[in-house]
Amino acid sequence: MRLALVALKRKLDFSWEEIDIDRDTALIFRYDTLVPVLDYQGVEVCHYFIDQPAIEAIIAR
Repeated sequence: MRLALVALKRKLDFSWEEIDIDRDTALIFRYDTLVPVLDYQGVEVCHYFIDQPAIEAIIAR
C-alpha cells in the first residue's frame, strides 16, 4: 500500500502518515488482520489494496 500511496501522491496533492499498529494495543484490536489499512479521520477507507476512487473522493471534499 505504501508504494501505491507514493505513486498516487505524485498525481494528487495529499499527505499521509504511516503508523505501526504493533505499537498500539487499541490499533491492534481494531485492525489486526486488516493491515495494511488506510484510515481517514477515524473512518476506514480501504485495506490490503488502494481504493483510488475512494481516496480521490476524500481529496475532492
